[in-house]
Amino acid sequence: MFEFETTKLENLKDSLFVFFVNENNSELKSSQKEIVDYDGIIRRLSMGYVELTFIKDTCEIFQSVTKEISKSVDLYKNYLSKEWYNKDIEDLDMTRLQNLDSIINPRLLIISLEQEYFLPPTPPPNFIEFEIN
Repeated sequence: MFEFETTKLENLKDSLFVFFVNENNSELKSSQKEIVDYDGIIRRLSMGYVELTFIKDTCEIFQSVTKEISKSVDLYKNYLSKEWYNKDIEDLDMTRLQNLDSIINPRLLIISLEQEYFLPPTPPPNFIEFEIN
């Protein structure tokens, strides 16, 4: 699920990118803040992050989902590189690249659950009936 709706894995990268960029300043998307970049210029930056909650017995799709999230973060970094410096990310100098990495990369919070949602409460203990003579 993404933003409380079922999402196909192939749509996740683009959906996350739209979430980060938030061109229309939607309250349902990532909030933006102004920061001062490496060159001392004020820039807008997404405050959005991804919280990935998974159930341990579903690890086979975990890698695919994290790859798509990683792609969207890279897409967002490249978007900022073009917006801020008029260059693709691979054309940035090392200092600017490291600066972008430091403000963009910590975007994934991973939460592991033992089972889906919540465990139901345990049933009350069985009472042993005693025959009273």
